[in-house]
Amino acid sequence: SKDGRFTAYMGCNSIAGSYAMPSPYKLFFSEVIMTKMACQEMTLETNFLSMLGKANSYKLDNGMLILFGEKKKVLAKLKAIK
Repeated sequence: SKDGRFTAYMGCNSIAGSYAMPSPYKLFFSEVIMTKMACQEMTLETNFLSMLGKANSYKLDNGMLILFGEKKKVLAKLKAIK
């Protein structure tokens, strides 16, 4: 997005926040919020929120967004769905 905001739907709760890309391939998330629906399984959402706080760089590869943390550790591989 051009306004530095993102949204995601995790199957039960929605997540939104801000991101910054200070240089090529650098990426940081902040002001992340999540709805608080009572879901049977919250593990995916909890892990996703934790991962966003650790992400500091990314790579685009064949339609996948790969997020990295410290020492280029792969944190997530995400694919957009339409």
